[in-house]
Order: sequence, then C-alpha cells, then structure tokens
Amino acid sequence: MKFKLQDYAQIAEIVSAIAVIVTLLYLATEIRINTEAVQDNSAQEASRYMTELNVTLMENDHLIRLVSSLGRDDQELSAEDRIRLQAFYAYVLFTLDSMYKVALSGNLSEEETIAVNNRAGNYANVPGLREAALSNEHTLTQGFLSWMGYR
Repeated sequence: MKFKLQDYAQIAEIVSAIAVIVTLLYLATEIRINTEAVQDNSAQEASRYMTELNVTLMENDHLIRLVSSLGRDDQELSAEDRIRLQAFYAYVLFTLDSMYKVALSGNLSEEETIAVNNRAGNYANVPGLREAALSNEHTLTQGFLSWMGYR
C-alpha cells in the first residue's frame, strides 16, 4: 500500500494532537510544582519575619524591660528610650506589614494563614503599638490596620 500526501498529512495531525496533549500535561504538572514551591516559600517568609522579630526582642534585655514597663503611670521615658521605642515600633510594624502582604498574597494554605494571623494578633496588643500605628497611619494601608484590629 502506497501512502499519498493526504495520508501523511493525517498522520502528522494525529502526532501533533498527541504532542499538544503531552505538552499540556507537562505544563499542568510544572504549574502544580511551581505553586507548591511558591506556597512553601511564602510560609517560610512569614516564619522568617516572625523569627527575626522574636530574636530582636530576645537579644535586647533593655528593650524587653522598656516594652513591658509601658502603660504604667509612673513610667517616664528618657529621650534615648523614646527613640529606641519608636524604632522598635517601626520595626514591628514593618515586620507585621510584611507578614500581612504574605498572608494577602493567597500563597499560604488555610492553616498557615491562620497561624500568621494568630502571630500578628499576639503582637497587636504590644503596649503602645496601636498608638504608634495610628500615628503613622499615612504610611500604612487601611487593610493592614484592619487586619491588626486597629480599625
């Protein structure tokens, strides 16, 4: 049996259709793998932010005493302590804002998002942080302020 040009064209169509299906399956697999990698990276990023914040507190006894003493009527802060505290608040707000963006990205699992929200909630009640956030609200988004429970 001798093939005609039309027969070769039909065979080529079948082969190309199979190639398209194989390519689509490959792309679907790659997208799934990439999505998992992005989710893992986002979870690690949120964890890193919280770890850096906790390490900052753990390594600075003076800062821990300063923050824990806030809210007392008899507490008078020196100029140095005020600057130190403002820098700490700015650092905490930057870290929490970064965590908010990671949570907002949608790249975390539901369980990881809940964990990030809980960690942020733990810091939301640091004495004076709410006031610092609201006094600098021009640098923060309304979404972040709501996420922290400040709005």
